[in-house]
Amino acid sequence: MKQIVLQENFQQALNYLQKAIPTRPSLPILSSVLLEVTKKSCTIAATDLYFGVRAQVPTKVEAEGNLTVPGKQLKEIIQSFPAGSVTIEQKDTQLDIISAVGKASLPIQTSQEYPPFPKVEGEKFVLPRSVIDDIKKYVIKSTSLDPTRPVLTGVYLEFSPEGLTVAGTDGFRLSVLSIPLKTKQITSLIIPAKVLEEVQRIAELLQVQELSFSVSEELKQVFFSFDEVEVFARLIDGEYPPFRQIIPESFTTQITVSTAEFQDQLKRGLIFSRESSIVLLHFSETELKVSALSSTAGNYEGVVGHSKITGEVGSIAFNAKYVLDYLQTIQSESLTMSLKGSQKAAVFKSQDELNYLHLIMPFRINQ
Repeated sequence: MKQIVLQENFQQALNYLQKAIPTRPSLPILSSVLLEVTKKSCTIAATDLYFGVRAQVPTKVEAEGNLTVPGKQLKEIIQSFPAGSVTIEQKDTQLDIISAVGKASLPIQTSQEYPPFPKVEGEKFVLPRSVIDDIKKYVIKSTSLDPTRPVLTGVYLEFSPEGLTVAGTDGFRLSVLSIPLKTKQITSLIIPAKVLEEVQRIAELLQVQELSFSVSEELKQVFFSFDEVEVFARLIDGEYPPFRQIIPESFTTQITVSTAEFQDQLKRGLIFSRESSIVLLHFSETELKVSALSSTAGNYEGVVGHSKITGEVGSIAFNAKYVLDYLQTIQSESLTMSLKGSQKAAVFKSQDELNYLHLIMPFRINQ
């Protein structure tokens, strides 16, 4: 193998692969990057067996070849070189990487030991880039990081003639995005949240306006295709929680507040509830109070100005961090909390984002 590439092109391709190179691989070979050089092109690839990325690198090929080299070292040495031509050449059991400022040599492993990428053939979908941007913004933060509950670490996508419904939950909060996307398909799938984050990042780097992907039910794989990058991922197998059943159909109280004022009061309350993150909301006919109590740091109480309250009065407790996550996501100057007592899920919506529903489970409190 011998090729000449521009450092900036090779570094960009390695950036697409960065999340696909595992730090603690289940197989030693997975810490390597696969290089496949043909007469006309160079492809680099990495996978952790669940998530993989292949990227094309513009190159001048002088000799073909396939091999693998340590991924971390390859990325670091390419990053350290200045922009300009880099020669990459195989010499027996090592790969020489030569720049105008220096030369590095990396050990080679045979490409035959590297796991093959699946050929995904199945139902095809097309999404505007804005959809994947909204999924990252509104939904992914509600997914779980707990690997013992794999279904909750994924984003649920449901396609139907009525549109696309996207949901994410960690069992304590739920985000639901309804997108009026015309499609004839009727299907649902669960894609790992970290995969969709990477797809969105790559789409942003490539500045694409549309994403196409295929789903193989037989292989339980999803395949995203860009002009010069391919992303493979294993779908999460399992039954997604029936999230629609926990969304109340009616409410006893509705509270409309200023987003900024509510946010400020919650931040102050959080200062006094760092151990538990729990804040208490007291709502009367005329005002909404935020309070927090700490056994060591003292307590806080404040009134959220410009509140409009209709229905029953009472109290409800939330994890302030969950509420603040929601408030930092929306763009609207005001929002409405819809409640059904202190023990039922609360629904948050803003006037400027009516296609986005956010639900937070309350904490049990002593009245």
